Amino acid sequence: MLEKKFEDILYHSSENETIEFKAAQNNFNKHELGKYFSALSNEASLNGKEVAWLVFGVNDPHKYRETKKFIVGTQFKKEEEAMNKTKQEIKEQINNNLSFTEVVEKIIDGKRVIFFGIPAALKGIPTTYQDKAYGRTGESIDILSNYEMKKIYSQTSDDWSKKNVENATINDLNKDAINLAREKFKVKNANLADDINNWDDETFLNKAKITLKSKITNTAIILLSNPDSTSLLDNARMTVSWILKDQNNIEIDYEHFSAPMLINIDRIYSKIRNLNYRYIADDSLFPTETKKYDSYVLREAINNAIAHQDYNLNGKINLVEYPNKVVLSNVGEFLPESIEYVIDSDTPSEIYRNQFLADAMVSLNMIDTIGSGIKKMMNIQMKRTFPLPTYDISEKGALHPKVQVTIFGEIIDENYTKLLVQNSDLSLREVMLLDKV
Repeated sequence: MLEKKFEDILYHSSENETIEFKAAQNNFNKHELGKYFSALSNEASLNGKEVAWLVFGVNDPHKYRETKKFIVGTQFKKEEEAMNKTKQEIKEQINNNLSFTEVVEKIIDGKRVIFFGIPAALKGIPTTYQDKAYGRTGESIDILSNYEMKKIYSQTSDDWSKKNVENATINDLNKDAINLAREKFKVKNANLADDINNWDDETFLNKAKITLKSKITNTAIILLSNPDSTSLLDNARMTVSWILKDQNNIEIDYEHFSAPMLINIDRIYSKIRNLNYRYIADDSLFPTETKKYDSYVLREAINNAIAHQDYNLNGKINLVEYPNKVVLSNVGEFLPESIEYVIDSDTPSEIYRNQFLADAMVSLNMIDTIGSGIKKMMNIQMKRTFPLPTYDISEKGALHPKVQVTIFGEIIDENYTKLLVQNSDLSLREVMLLDKV
């Protein structure tokens, strides 16, 4: 099979996005090889190929085949130990834990040729080398474009949240959670209130798109199931851990929450000590009094973590409460390009990890219309003259990525607060820049 593949590459192919020929490369360094690995892996994914090929010791056959001199040979890493070391060093710098599918040395016409088989990027995750994703522009290696990045992100495997849960029945769902779902669904669909009252549970769950053709989905388990039914999730878990820490980062208390999340969101929220907070916002003698945390901001952050968690990574959501802030983290890549992109574009994202779950949470009034929640959180904090929520998405491309948002419950800089009060016409983008300072 491979022999036929090598023959096709040499005698029936020309250089393209997924095949690269290199003439007598004897000193090709590992960093260049790593960039080619990233670029060809990503191009294979974009072009629907399982494997891309980098071939050493061959001139581009399209240009040189007629001269019969396109096979020139290479001395690259001729010693087996040196080749194995190079492969290991590259693997350690690749984010997706990928390695060459094949590294085959052939003697053709008396000349040494090396075929590097490079697997396509994992669905939904661009392959990076030293934390940078590369692609090909013509015959050149360059940073993968935003369009191509989004295209790979959108190739995520079938929506996990939409999948049926084997052996689960409606009896695995919590009756109180179903009743609460009805009431929330009626709020979003007031014109159907009479019909909703007359639907049986099976009909309601199908109409609300929580179940699919009366089959229990992962979404139904997360939002509405009894706690012990979460064991039916395939290699995934639904856990939110609330952890209370003091100013010295010492754990004081904790509690773990599972399904039904539709009900338990309120229980998680009630654990947070949302005390009254007083501060001087301007030059008046009277302090402003407010809660440390805005209810919408906290709930939206918690619900977003549930909606966008990558459940395939079998992680949990952590909510760590400190005396002056709440830090919430969930596992999975932040799919949009950046927080700034979300704010500036002001449109729903083209890509969602758990589309079925997110749609269900919107229909149950758990999260805001998809795409607007983060911007609304920022605006609320800005109007309160509090520091804006900060998002740490620096682990993009990591083996175990996570998204972390910090919500502040006190004024950090009084001068900053007074500046916001005195300049109420500042745009959110301008305040975001000031907030960074």
